Parts: sequence; C-alpha cells; structure tokens
Amino acid sequence: MSVFLRSALIAVLVTGFLALTAGRQIMARNGGEELVLEAAPVDPRDILLGHYVALSYAIERLDLSALEGDDAFESGDSLFLELTPEDGAARPAAIYKSRPAQPGGVILEGRAVTAARASTQDPEGVPGSGRFLIARFDLPRRYYADAETALALETELRENGFQVILSQQAGRPPVLKGLIVDGERRVDTVF
Repeated sequence: MSVFLRSALIAVLVTGFLALTAGRQIMARNGGEELVLEAAPVDPRDILLGHYVALSYAIERLDLSALEGDDAFESGDSLFLELTPEDGAARPAAIYKSRPAQPGGVILEGRAVTAARASTQDPEGVPGSGRFLIARFDLPRRYYADAETALALETELRENGFQVILSQQAGRPPVLKGLIVDGERRVDTVF
C-alpha cells in the first residue's frame, strides 16, 4: 500500500472516530430526559483547561429521614437516587440500595461517601434530623466558558444562585446542557 493511501486511511479513521464522539455527545444532549439540579459554584481557572466553574450539587448531601426507601448505608455502598420534578427542578424523593423495578422518576446511580447516623447535624455541620448521607454521582463537575463569559458568570452565579440543566439517557451518565441563572435558561449549543 502506498504512503498516500496509508495516510488517507489513517485520516479517514481519525475523522470517523471524532465524528462518532461528537455524534454521541449530540445524541446524549438532545435525546435524553432533561434534569434541572440545584448547584453551587466555585470559580477556578487552569492554564491548560481554561476558565470554568466547578460544580457542586445539593443532591449529594442527603437527609435520609426526608426520603423514602432504604436508610442504612455504609461508605462505599452503591445507591440509586430517585428524582422527581418539584418547583421546576429535580428533587430527591427516594433512595435505594438496588435499582427499583418501577421507579416513579429519574434514577441516578451513585456511591455513598460518608454516612452519619446518630448526629444532630450532617457531616458538613448543617443542623437537621440526624440521618445524613454524602453521596457521589457521575455528574459533570465543570462548566467551561470563554474568559469574558466566565468572569461575567462568576459574579452573577454567586449573587443569584443557579441550576444546572442535564440530559439523562438510560444507562449513561448525565450530560451538561446548560445553566439556569436568575430564571433565564442558557442552553449551550454544540455547533
């Protein structure tokens, strides 16, 4: 095989791989069930990664007494959190050790990080009923933006709070679609 044909074949394979990757991202963003989650910003900058907002989710700090389902979790246990829509956002409704057969909402799979049982505060010191769980889900952790947008968002997010718009397809981790800032939807486009 000539050098030209070999180079052309490699170029076609690499282009196909990139197109497949972009296609899967577009399908996940447009074809999944939309979730809106409460989030809290942290605004780091990285020379290699650019400007981004690190995302933290309220659903990762769970008051087990307020949820249906199981309530005895140890660090490292798998868990399944059922989310139902309430006031325009997805809120935790139930938590299980195994995937429910007939869920009443969207299910996120995660892992228990820290379980606190007989305390009057959660592991981060927030007062409550005493049965708290810190969980970790496979959710997007960074929202990237150009420098100008990131700086404008930084102040706005801290002052007004925000929600994250995700797209969830069955069997796949949620994909970040955009943000809701001060009631305004800002959905990112791929192209």
